[in-house]
Amino acid sequence: MKNTLLPFLCVFVIAACTDDNVDSDNINSVSTDSVSMINEVKDSENNSGLSDFEEVDIDAFNEKLAKENKSMNPKEILSFYYPAVIPEDDDSNQKIDLSSRVEGDKTIVTLVHDNQPHIVIQGHRLVMTLTKNDNKWVVLNLKQQFKCWVRKDNIIWSTDKCS
Repeated sequence: MKNTLLPFLCVFVIAACTDDNVDSDNINSVSTDSVSMINEVKDSENNSGLSDFEEVDIDAFNEKLAKENKSMNPKEILSFYYPAVIPEDDDSNQKIDLSSRVEGDKTIVTLVHDNQPHIVIQGHRLVMTLTKNDNKWVVLNLKQQFKCWVRKDNIIWSTDKCS
């Protein structure tokens, strides 16, 4: 009798532990909705304000660049315009990210100086578009944005200089 009671008891315990009210379709929709919401938040953080740039006058910089005797690549040109360097003894979380991509005959370089030790400005983003004419780089346009430590209306990047 003990041998037949044990399997019956196990089946009873397992059956009691399962919940027949669980709707697997509902679980999938909740997890899908959660993933979608997380992706939307990431997108808004990464791309917030990508269309809201301040145009920077580049005429004087192109003249300065034309007079420069050394050969520079597009990343070096943007660093020449914005010569930010993080000191070795800096204990803040500031960082400088420099990236570039080629689109046809144009090169687009982006510099993001983030977590700056500034009272109101947290970050500065520059996007420079260059092309090569007669074996010399020429800046076609330069745009900039700022990120404030105190954000207005949850806007992360904008033309507001955090005043």
